[in-house]
Amino acid sequence: MSPSSSSDGTSADQAVTPLQVIGAAAGLALQLAIGYLGFLGAALSAMNTANCSTRPGDGLTPCGNPVYIEVGVGIAIIGGGLVVLGTLGWVLVRLRRGRRLRPLPVVGLAVQLAVAITAVVVALQSGPLS
Repeated sequence: MSPSSSSDGTSADQAVTPLQVIGAAAGLALQLAIGYLGFLGAALSAMNTANCSTRPGDGLTPCGNPVYIEVGVGIAIIGGGLVVLGTLGWVLVRLRRGRRLRPLPVVGLAVQLAVAITAVVVALQSGPLS
């Protein structure tokens, strides 16, 4: 059986080219960068609580719960890491089977961006209540 046909007799996707492998690697690197930016945005949102307080009656603007910062950082680290590992596994499986890699980094980037935005939005909930 030729490598271009699958076990059920239908033709498989086009062969994997080195350019597709380079593109997938670049997409994974970009996912790591977006995940790091999500982590950084969530962690630095603690600076948003500088002008507010959780103590009532001290004259400052009331703050949200400071636990939201930890939750946002956790979402960025765990969620972003799982997205990168999932995309890497998906790329490796498709590479092993000789299938196209082109759409994988795009899907992974979209999911990673959604996770990073979610992490920052959750972390910002600890800031001033207005």
